[in-house]
Amino acid sequence: MLTVILPFLAIFLGSANADSAETDAPAIRTLAIGERVESLAIEQWVRLKDKPIGALQRGSVYVIDFWATWCVPCIAAMDKISSLQERYAEQGVQFVGITDEKLSTVVRFLSSVAPGEEGEKPRTQYNRARFAMGVDTDASTAALLLPEGVRSIRPQYAIIDRDGTLVWVGLPETGELAEILDAVLAGTWDADAYRVDFERELALVAERDRIMAEEDWAAAKDSFWEDEDLLGRIAFAIAFGFGKPLKNPDKGVALEFATRANELKGGRNPFALHSLAKLASDRGEIEQAIGFQEQAVEICKTDPAAAGFLDYYSSTLDQYRTALQDRK
Repeated sequence: MLTVILPFLAIFLGSANADSAETDAPAIRTLAIGERVESLAIEQWVRLKDKPIGALQRGSVYVIDFWATWCVPCIAAMDKISSLQERYAEQGVQFVGITDEKLSTVVRFLSSVAPGEEGEKPRTQYNRARFAMGVDTDASTAALLLPEGVRSIRPQYAIIDRDGTLVWVGLPETGELAEILDAVLAGTWDADAYRVDFERELALVAERDRIMAEEDWAAAKDSFWEDEDLLGRIAFAIAFGFGKPLKNPDKGVALEFATRANELKGGRNPFALHSLAKLASDRGEIEQAIGFQEQAVEICKTDPAAAGFLDYYSSTLDQYRTALQDRK
């Protein structure tokens, strides 16, 4: 499956954060897949040992990890990305994490103890992020490598090959990222073919964004009824009031779309279940809300793609249980 099709998890978390750069990115022409990257204009490096990267070194492969301190899946993936850095280091692969937040925010976050790592030898986020970390507050690197339609979504990755060519942009699972890297290193990755698929998918992203902006729920049902990500995104926006205020926050649509998104995952879509729980709670059906939320929590315990939401979903479940007790 083409990994540029961005899952609901990332779309949900892709909104700009208050601590991100307030200024717009400079007027930079975004490179297409297959074009040469001459240099990266990263403003600051987080650690003294992080060697500044300006002009790219031919013969090296760069994996740019666009992340943020508020991005749950970004944080959840840090150990895996660090393992990939260690695995591929001798082959000339350099992972570079880039955020457009303030340096002070990044340092404060990385210095914090990672959840669940508070024992006798607590691990900080620095210990989990064992790869170069840069701060790019004007977002110029994102403007250079990421198309506008997906530029604000986090996490996201870009790969630059040994010749300095941008050969891949998208959001893969960690295992898929390793497969892509293996092909790039072996010289078998077909960037031209990927560019065709990538541009086709960008057109679909633009249509999804239009549907959200215009609240064209009928078009979503007509053309994207098999798209669990878009249906889940719409359901979440309506159920939780996420994003800009909706003109048509139809809870019936949210229920229909969340139910469908869950069905498309065989009843194991934690994000859709989370929305179904909220809708049930809003109807006063707290026991049903607890049932949906319990399912979402259990899935988060075993699904790596949803693991970063375990604490949040568990906290929400506690709120529903407290509400039920207060009724008695």
